[in-house]
Formats: sequence, structure tokens, C-alpha cells
Amino acid sequence: MSSLAPCGCAPCNHTCNPPKPQVLIVGEDNPWGNDPRMALFHLPRHASGNRLREHLGLTDQQYERLFKMNLCPEKWSMKVAREVAKIVSGKPNLATVIMLGAKVKKAFGCQHIAFFDSTDSSVWPTFVSLPHPSGLNRLWNAPDARQRAQDLLRKVCPPVYATPSIYGTL
Repeated sequence: MSSLAPCGCAPCNHTCNPPKPQVLIVGEDNPWGNDPRMALFHLPRHASGNRLREHLGLTDQQYERLFKMNLCPEKWSMKVAREVAKIVSGKPNLATVIMLGAKVKKAFGCQHIAFFDSTDSSVWPTFVSLPHPSGLNRLWNAPDARQRAQDLLRKVCPPVYATPSIYGTL
């Protein structure tokens, strides 16, 4: 009897290609509206998404390839955020969750993870904790903050910095 493959094909002899492991950046809510395509968007240039892109040292092309979402569509609600975080955590092809800010960490139950740190990368999904990219967040002003974030992501999820010709899309 055949069974489901990791990609969900049925029936399957397991010769198909399962989905690539995904890296997901998770923010709080979106002041620009509830369109999920606008989550952590990097335009206009003064947006939090662009500050994050700059903090991580990514080109527009690298940043655009990443999956991004907000836990709440418009206004922050810890109840909604926790429900969404639980669903997100259970996705089988999710390799890394990059949590932005203390409220997002709390929604995922990961408040114990210090900023610029992560859980064990041998267990999926790996949770990465970064400060919120708001212009008001002073943690990003530390002289080594950007380098710490970039070093952490290069260690935990190197495809973030890959060129499309090597890895394709994430």
C-alpha cells in the first residue's frame, strides 16, 4: 500500500521532490493593511521591513525571496498571535522561524531565547530571536548588532544569503 510522501503526493513511491525547507520571518502586525503580501515589506524605504533588510545585510532580491508574515492582520492581539503561532509552528517544511520582537517571541512561547540567539538548529523548526526592526528599538544601535544578526542567520539558515543561481528560491 502506498503512503503519502513528504510533499503530500498520494499515492507516491517517494521519488518526488519534497518541498524545500522554508525560512519564515514573523512580525507582529502591519500598519500598512492586512494584505499578507505586504508583511514586512521593504518599500517605502522608511518601513520596518526595509530596516530589517538593511540590518540583515540583504539585497532587495534576497529579501524579496524570503517568506514573511505577521501574526496579526491589523491590530495586535496576543490571543490571535498565539493561535497563529501554534499553526505556524506545526508546518512540516518549516526549517527556521525568525521571530521579530518580544511580543512575537512570547506568542511562540520562546521568551526564554535571548535576542541574537536561536534554539538548537538540529531540531525543526529552529527559532531565531531578533529585536523588532522598529526605528525605536535601540537594541539595533549596539555597534555589533547587525553583525551578530547576520552571523546568526549565516549559521542557522545560510540559504538566506545565497544567490538565486546556487539555491534557487527558498
